[in-house]
Amino acid sequence: MDFIWKVVNVVVLAAIIYKFAKKPVAAALGSSAESAKKVIDDARNAEEKISADLSEMHSKIAGLEKEALEMVKAAKKDAKDAKARIVEEGKLEIQRMKEQASFALKQEQRKAEAAAEKEKQKAEEAAAKDEEEGGDLELAEDTEEVEGSWKKVGTGPVKIEEATDEDKAPATTSTILKDNQYKVLASTK
Repeated sequence: MDFIWKVVNVVVLAAIIYKFAKKPVAAALGSSAESAKKVIDDARNAEEKISADLSEMHSKIAGLEKEALEMVKAAKKDAKDAKARIVEEGKLEIQRMKEQASFALKQEQRKAEAAAEKEKQKAEEAAAKDEEEGGDLELAEDTEEVEGSWKKVGTGPVKIEEATDEDKAPATTSTILKDNQYKVLASTK
């Protein structure tokens, strides 16, 4: 009989525990399950968000790479165009400088020819005047003497020197030869 009382006591104790502990134990087990489910759902949402962000970053990187390649291509094209423009401007500037130099050279040549003609006329006038006065000065024309050499003209010696702008010799004793490059100093005796 002792065994029966022990079984009755265990059954009564189980009934009391079941009546009073059912709600708190079920609530604790239910909240624990809900909490675990919520953690799993949050982890899945975070994984999906990270996956979406990662694919968005990959697409942005691909777009930036494509944009960078286009920028490099555009920069190369701009550099090539700038090079061609600079080369063309350089050629035009060189052509302009050549034309300007040619023009200046022609002007200087005309000035030299005019000055030579003027000096020749002065020399001819001086020779004519000297001839009228009975002198022995002659014009040395088309001489091929070099600078510093002497040549006998008439009865007096003639020295050929390089002409300079500072030379202001009297018309009776000098003349310009070879396109204003040389002057002839002549002695009348």
